[in-house]
Amino acid sequence: MALNFLPSLQHIAAVKVALAVYYDDIIHSFNEFILADEFDQIGSFHISQSREERVKQRRKEMRRQLSPLLPKALVDQVVNILQPIVDELYFWVRDYICVIKNIQKSHIANNLCWKSEGTIDRIKTSRQLVRNESIDKRVRFVLACIHFWEQDVLQLWRSMTSKERGKISRIDSNFAVGFWMKWLKKNAVSPWTQYFPEYLNLASLEPIIIFDYKHKNSRIRLSSFFAELNRYYKNFFLDGFWPKHAHIDDLFHCYYLTAETDRPVVFPLNTKAKHVLCVYIDWPLQSHLFEVLNKMWDQLTPNCFEHLLRYIVNQKLSHSMEDFDYLKLLKDLWNRIPDDVKEYIKGKTTYLFVEPLLSYDENTSPLSLEETLQGCRDSIRVAYAGFGFNFQY
Repeated sequence: MALNFLPSLQHIAAVKVALAVYYDDIIHSFNEFILADEFDQIGSFHISQSREERVKQRRKEMRRQLSPLLPKALVDQVVNILQPIVDELYFWVRDYICVIKNIQKSHIANNLCWKSEGTIDRIKTSRQLVRNESIDKRVRFVLACIHFWEQDVLQLWRSMTSKERGKISRIDSNFAVGFWMKWLKKNAVSPWTQYFPEYLNLASLEPIIIFDYKHKNSRIRLSSFFAELNRYYKNFFLDGFWPKHAHIDDLFHCYYLTAETDRPVVFPLNTKAKHVLCVYIDWPLQSHLFEVLNKMWDQLTPNCFEHLLRYIVNQKLSHSMEDFDYLKLLKDLWNRIPDDVKEYIKGKTTYLFVEPLLSYDENTSPLSLEETLQGCRDSIRVAYAGFGFNFQY
């Protein structure tokens, strides 16, 4: 699988226009997320009905404004970029919540960096915030700890008074901050990479995970120290921290930080690797899904294929995502699945949703895609209830 994503010039242009015309929407969404301070622990962003209606309305307004100015193909892209941008912002706020809520909104607005493909550049944004002297030293220290930036950690620690150091936990006290604080209190004699194994013991990690969850501490940036872990601790951290306590993009980055010879052990296809593949169903990597699948084709299991189909149904089609033709993606994926694997999937609940979608045509169907999916849920729920089961999908 290729880590680097080279967007087309049209994609870059669409993102640039979208970030400009949707600026007020981005700020509005940011303020809403901070005020709500409620985030899904697993990884899904379930848009509220009111927000969904607002997004639809803004897309209509933007299409009307841009149509006289830009080619239709570019307008279509710009109009549908709003929701993925809001999703991206949501997960960034969620992952850095303890830091972000202690920084003035103007500093966030002035330092939030976006990559050309339309995702937040987390490293560059954090670098700028850490080096912004207008921001509280404790906040900058916590952010440097999260990213394991040793020089910034040392510099900020030495610049703080004992009183300031004593109040760092009021900002955040997650696993990364706890590690650096203990290392510094040992006078930072040994390199942190040598102290790290000493700090890692199973007896201390479980209460840390529970404490972070209970006190809503920031998630750890697992990919910032993943390369320093041996194979055992790579597995341990992935199992213990992802997806509930690590950054949403950590699994993807950690995959590429793992030697190819170790990947089958650290990222088994039936568990972690299938979640890495789902990144290629998310914006903006969808056009690379089949390229990636082709490279791994001989290793893919029936469970992997079913998981990908279920992800498209649950995370894309069920949420009316329009940044890509997900219905076509579902049909194309199904057509490529081997016949014996199709028979396996037909025995799963997932197929009860996939089957009507394979023949669905919005031009001829009397029902909308949303109504079709809801009809599937209702029918299955009734059937399950007849056997005394509660259906959730």
